[in-house]
Amino acid sequence: MKLHTLALTAFSAAAAVTVSAATAAAAPETAAAPVSYHAAMVGDSVFATLRDGTFELAADRRSVTVSDALGHVLDTLPLAAEVDGRQLPIRPEISGDARTLTL
Repeated sequence: MKLHTLALTAFSAAAAVTVSAATAAAAPETAAAPVSYHAAMVGDSVFATLRDGTFELAADRRSVTVSDALGHVLDTLPLAAEVDGRQLPIRPEISGDARTLTL
């Protein structure tokens, strides 16, 4: 399996959990809009764009967080994939508005 396909699969699974958690755990008085996403593979890259959420590279540069519009962290996406027992790094690019992640 190509690393990019693995990354898209992992991102899609994590994002689905994130969107579900954002909807289920939100308190009515402080609820942020549910975070939705669109992910696509273009060439050798995976592009993921959030609506009502942002991406942020963790301080240790080992993961990217997904937060809602109020800044609540909904999920963390690891920046490594295990293939055949080896850890392979995934290099992220986050857009200036923090809404698009490119892997």
